[in-house]
Amino acid sequence: MIDEVSRDGGFNPTFDLALVAPHEDPQTFETFNVWLVDGSRRLGVNMHLYFVRGGLARERASLFLPDGRTLIAHTEGVYARGDEPGGASLRYLCREPFKQWDYRWTGQAVAMTEDEEARGWVGDEGRRTDPVSVSIDAETLTEPWVIPLSTGPNSLKGPAKIAGGAFLGKYEQLLRGAGTVQVGAEQWTFSGVGLRGHVRGPRDTAGMGSHAWVTGCFPGGKGFCLKQLFTLEGAAYFSEAYIAQGVRIERAEIISSPKLMRSADARTFDLELRVGSKSVRIDGENFHTTWVPLGSWDNGAAKGPGTSSGAFSSGHGLALDAPKIMSQSCARFLWDGEEGFGMCELSG
Repeated sequence: MIDEVSRDGGFNPTFDLALVAPHEDPQTFETFNVWLVDGSRRLGVNMHLYFVRGGLARERASLFLPDGRTLIAHTEGVYARGDEPGGASLRYLCREPFKQWDYRWTGQAVAMTEDEEARGWVGDEGRRTDPVSVSIDAETLTEPWVIPLSTGPNSLKGPAKIAGGAFLGKYEQLLRGAGTVQVGAEQWTFSGVGLRGHVRGPRDTAGMGSHAWVTGCFPGGKGFCLKQLFTLEGAAYFSEAYIAQGVRIERAEIISSPKLMRSADARTFDLELRVGSKSVRIDGENFHTTWVPLGSWDNGAAKGPGTSSGAFSSGHGLALDAPKIMSQSCARFLWDGEEGFGMCELSG
């Protein structure tokens, strides 16, 4: 039975909703991010609303299919309700703050395969798919994990706070969801696990060189998440993690974590966390990966082969000559012999 008291972390329910009007700080934006992976069917979805402000949402969505195809959409649009943020193709619907959210994606996407991405840069031209429809109803599994804003080393904010009547900071929760995925005439039932995240506040990523973000959920009620941010020189300036047993989470120290390898064959990794005197070792394997050549983490990144600026502007694929590359993967984990699933996002 999910604990109905602690999943909200004691927060004001309105903190979980989007701001419809701009915050008093003109540099405050919001990001909503959800990852869900159905390991048994080899399906995964990432639905990402970023640089959300005053009812305008930029959105990026990825769908990972069992045959190795990845479908990716970039759109933007407006919303008028804090409990229903979204843009032109994505829509989040809050049923109960911190506890139940529904996720919808309708529209078209750009399609590519893992093999194509492994060979280098992949453009968008001529790759539009049949209509995509994703409908997932989700519930949180844990209390919120509250951390500072993910910003650059020179502007990393301190603990989360309340300002202008709004929560400023970042939190994530482990998540499970069920629904359907459809691409044209193809349809799959979906039942997966992952996480949801909500960020609100100023975001200046100058000086950020790379990152690691990994999470997994297990049928017996265990889970974990880690996040590390590194300078351009490779030093970790933020490094936090937790392990979960049921609803409760416990902060953990990161002993070892995966690093980006610019190789499509480098799929396996291990990580180690420590809570007090107890060490936890988890083996991971990325079973479906998409690659993002990055111009920069800065908001005004240099343009790549694509047509727009920003971190997601440079198309897709394992472009080895890109200044930075991000990998986004559906992942399988083993923890004391128990199989779990989740995601692994790395850059470098």
